[in-house]
Amino acid sequence: MKVITTAGNKGGIGKSTIALTLAQYLTKCKSLKGAFIDLDPQGNSSSSLIPTTRDPAHPTGYMPKPHPEWDPENPSEDDLHWDGISSIADIFIGRPIYPYPTWLENLQCFPSFASLLEDAQRVLKVDVKEKVINRLKEFTTMLTKHSDYDFVIIDTNPQFGPLTMAGLRAATHGLLPTELEQYGINGTIGMIEAISSEQLRRPKDESIKIAGILPNQVRKTAVHTKFLNDLRSLEKSDEWLLPPVAQRTIYTELVVEDAKPNCVFNLSSTHPARIESEKWCSFVYERVFQNIYNKVYDNEDASYGS
Repeated sequence: MKVITTAGNKGGIGKSTIALTLAQYLTKCKSLKGAFIDLDPQGNSSSSLIPTTRDPAHPTGYMPKPHPEWDPENPSEDDLHWDGISSIADIFIGRPIYPYPTWLENLQCFPSFASLLEDAQRVLKVDVKEKVINRLKEFTTMLTKHSDYDFVIIDTNPQFGPLTMAGLRAATHGLLPTELEQYGINGTIGMIEAISSEQLRRPKDESIKIAGILPNQVRKTAVHTKFLNDLRSLEKSDEWLLPPVAQRTIYTELVVEDAKPNCVFNLSSTHPARIESEKWCSFVYERVFQNIYNKVYDNEDASYGS
């Protein structure tokens, strides 16, 4: 089972949209079965996959609605006190966890619960490794042994902290979206260093690789061209850099509640957003599932739009 963690060191880089797009590609275009883990307290990815509601204990975050299989009149014998709500935060507080079905046939979701994930980040420093960072790794190891998932995608929170570190500890591959501006580039370099540090902690047979650096929300401007060239100058950029994603309004429209279509792969085969999404996703698929890292995209194929 492959575990792909999308990570960035700042907000607004489209990390959740990228994670969702890859999950949709793997299930719809490659017929793989997987799970989506939402470690972002805001819960935007969860809200795109399952019914959610505002978390009353968190001003901007979401929590899942009761699980569709929960029956208050007939509680589970395994957990008689279960209130029907399950989230990925349950693994940090020692409660049973139940995946939610999503509108994608081959994808299940372990959703965010804003206030509980925020609590996990406030664990004492002396306990954070055991109670947060290693706990997710233990959970994905269990999924590898006892589920039929081909992949797990983990969406992390914008700030680098215990939850992002947990996402990297569990990962076999890191996917790094970046904006073409100085803070975005700096954050990407920092995330590369974090993955390198994580690799040093691991046995040789448990490596973590970079599945790609994905320039996102790209415009055809002199500034973006400069920063794209800066990315190409990084060591191993020819191995890591993915075909860029243009800044297009369609990406924000697809995640609106009740959007039709609600998936870039339901657009026309000639739609530029679908073409560029299939392109970068195919690179990630080949690197993660076929271990092909020597394929380099043609700069002339990159298209930009608004």
